[in-house]
Amino acid sequence: MSPAEFPTSLTAAQKSHFLTHGFVHLSACFSRDASAAFTANLWTRLGMSPDDKSTWHNERTNMPSHNAVRISEFAPKAWSAICELVGGEDRISEETKVWKDSFIVNLGKEGQGAGPFRELDGWHVDGDFFLHFLDSPEQALLVIPIFSDIAPGGGGTAICTDGIRVVARHLYDNPNGVTPWMHVRGTPEPTGPDRLSFFSSIVQNRELASDASFHEMTGAVGDVYLLHPLMVHSASKNVTRIPRVITNPPVTLKAPFSFNSAGDGFSLVEQKTLRELGYPTGLEGWKIEGEREMIVPRRVKIQEEMKERERERLAREGNGDSTFSDSEIHKSTNTPTRIEHELYDLGDNTLQLVVDFGPVAAHGEHNFGGARACENHGVPSIPLDPRHKALPVSRQIGRKVDRECHVPIRIIKSDEEHRAGMVQHKPDTDAVFVFLAVFV
Repeated sequence: MSPAEFPTSLTAAQKSHFLTHGFVHLSACFSRDASAAFTANLWTRLGMSPDDKSTWHNERTNMPSHNAVRISEFAPKAWSAICELVGGEDRISEETKVWKDSFIVNLGKEGQGAGPFRELDGWHVDGDFFLHFLDSPEQALLVIPIFSDIAPGGGGTAICTDGIRVVARHLYDNPNGVTPWMHVRGTPEPTGPDRLSFFSSIVQNRELASDASFHEMTGAVGDVYLLHPLMVHSASKNVTRIPRVITNPPVTLKAPFSFNSAGDGFSLVEQKTLRELGYPTGLEGWKIEGEREMIVPRRVKIQEEMKERERERLAREGNGDSTFSDSEIHKSTNTPTRIEHELYDLGDNTLQLVVDFGPVAAHGEHNFGGARACENHGVPSIPLDPRHKALPVSRQIGRKVDRECHVPIRIIKSDEEHRAGMVQHKPDTDAVFVFLAVFV
């Protein structure tokens, strides 16, 4: 289904606001009861008390995830708007159709003042797990579901709408790709103030970022903000010290954004990017010149260690992983792993992924409401014999796939434990497999 044919859920005013400012604010996308159930064990996981500020030992915490809910069930209005902004549900990768309980908690600290947004030191764009191109599919939308009431000065995410234009132009001018910190690919990850210097140089320059372009994402429990993926944003100071709880789930596309298609074929996100570049009718002939590449960010190891401590606290309290009724629950690991693999095109829109996972079994995606993989090809459900490290040679039929793509798969470790994930396939190289969920 093309973007022009996708059923509308956003009003004309909301679409206009997104195309002008790069974000839309949706009210009451999920109930307070749903929010309370999803966040029920938050304070146990933090090791803090909501009623005793002396236990608030961190100003801000980016928590790991244990559980998730399917967006279409938990927040159907938000899901419909997400689909419309990116050009349809069929463009979205299966693994980002859930929201995880990886809460971002801002408790503030005693005695701090708010100060101008320009002076915040955390300005960035999301996507620390891949090299960035103008058409990168890995971070197709910035989503902020709100799980606590946020008043002005309450730590709502700060955004700079003028920053979209600067980042888009930088990516357009660097078709070989740049690091998540917008440096030339191959540049080591900077430390200290230099790490985010590209973004701070935008917000501190009044010629690039007007005062009117700064906003704080305030709202009520159940509200959701949907923002352009190149939106420059930062954590802000919570001077109210009323706990602020949000999440920041990515939306990933199956294929890169397309800026070469004809007018009405562009999604709203693509239209906004093209407007910021000054080419509203498209970028005829533009293409990337470097290889796409996934990155394992430092936070992965940090959050795995945090997750273990959270599990210990939950066990001590006799409070296991939270559940949410009438929703499919996933336990997530989200740890990228290198794998040896081969990908074959068997015809009839069927792909066969041959991987080396050691003593496990591999299936194509078949329990996600239909096969969704690699340019709408299906992935077959051919089991891998646990005694072998690859499918038998006799099953390796068909033509090797020589294009880059993303393939969702399931890994069956036992009758009780299933893992789902996404393989980034590049011809003649190891793939990157990201464990997305463990189904129990």
